[in-house]
Amino acid sequence: MARMGQPRASEYSNDGCQPIESYDLSGLNSDQFSLVEAALSDSNGFAKFFSPPNPSDVSYSLVNFQNNYSSTTTFIEVPTIDIATLVSQENLGQIAPAKFDVGGTEIQVIPLMLAKGIFPDQILVEYDELNFPSARSRTNFEDVNQLSKQSGYKTTWFDGRSCLSYQRSVSVE
Repeated sequence: MARMGQPRASEYSNDGCQPIESYDLSGLNSDQFSLVEAALSDSNGFAKFFSPPNPSDVSYSLVNFQNNYSSTTTFIEVPTIDIATLVSQENLGQIAPAKFDVGGTEIQVIPLMLAKGIFPDQILVEYDELNFPSARSRTNFEDVNQLSKQSGYKTTWFDGRSCLSYQRSVSVE
């Protein structure tokens, strides 16, 4: 928040840990943001947030795919919020783009979103499980991908690994 309104002051990093100074925030102000101190999930409450295999990594996950679903993985508990509650609580209205990089819960969040009649114009998603290929991750992806298509979305971009962009090709009545 301290950098709101400021231009980029450093270059992007190639190590996956971007310094906040590498983003051009000159067109933004704090009134445009709301911090919701909860993880996006398919329910309201609390959930286990599993630690990454490498302790120096920052990407905890609500789905333990990073540790091959091991029952002995350490975790923290975090509050969760479902997408319908979030949309209502934050008075979001029609969502133009929805970007999901949510530690594996996109597999639950996107179907819930569609079932609740929330149809963003565009969905940008990283299917995190696909970064750890398995029969389970492929099936989970195929199920959500098919549901997205049945809900009027078409794939407009795929990075060949785990990131997809969908565009809604039908209007919501």
